[in-house]
Amino acid sequence: MTRDTISPSDSRAIQAVLIAVRQAADAICDRWSFILIAAAFAGETRFGGFLERTGMANRLVASRLKALCDLGVMMRVPYCVRPPRDEFVLTNQGRALLPVLQHMADWDRAWDKRPEPSPLLETASGSALTITLTCGFCGQVTTARDIALKVSRAQLQAAPKKTSERRRSIVTSADRQFNTFGLRQSLDIFGDKWSIEIVLIAFFALTRFSDYMDSLGIAANTLIDRLERLVALGIFRQDEVRGYQLSEKGLALYGILVSIQAWADAWLPQRYKSPVTLIHRPCGHVFKPHSKIEVAD
Repeated sequence: MTRDTISPSDSRAIQAVLIAVRQAADAICDRWSFILIAAAFAGETRFGGFLERTGMANRLVASRLKALCDLGVMMRVPYCVRPPRDEFVLTNQGRALLPVLQHMADWDRAWDKRPEPSPLLETASGSALTITLTCGFCGQVTTARDIALKVSRAQLQAAPKKTSERRRSIVTSADRQFNTFGLRQSLDIFGDKWSIEIVLIAFFALTRFSDYMDSLGIAANTLIDRLERLVALGIFRQDEVRGYQLSEKGLALYGILVSIQAWADAWLPQRYKSPVTLIHRPCGHVFKPHSKIEVAD
């Protein structure tokens, strides 16, 4: 390790990564926003249609559509003058979220024993779609085990000193009144910002309960709740000696995390970018993720 780099498990590096992740998660990682974006990809544009297709409450649809328009993911398009009526359509920024939603849907289909049908997983002819994470340089299929982490000391020094926190809540897939478009278990994780952060720092080889508390600044009872949920979902294996370790199911979440970061880097220009550079071990180049969507055989 050179003077210009530090260990990815260094507390300063993890804190800097969390700042970048929180800025991205606060922008887009919300259960209700994901459901509305999925409905938009399924062809919905009108307020009443979003209500009917999702099963969400009127106030939830109204508040999240406004937030998505403010963010630039959707825009209002008038379709009636008298009375005035608007449609809500995805912008280029919103359409760029397709890899995120497709990775989530594909992961759910692979790991949920009772996946729901998802319009994100089918072509117009009904053929299933799948998504593959590949290296943009060499083209090889890539998993979490193929990635090495390199932290730049210079980039780390540019990290903001503080980051704002939003109130966090969780609604699980056990609540069946909503149409989640096949995004069942993935919404339990990526619709809850604490769960995202816990899963993320697990990729930095942190395993102990105390490590999670120190890194996240999370209350003990909240951490216990989220870890219990993640163990129940099969994301973590719990061992008295080794602590909390990602299972194969947990490691398979890597494509979703990478696609969220790639979207945030491209579309949130004011965001502090992570000081961690991903290196693709097989080819040795900086990993530029490419998500390839194909019709399944």
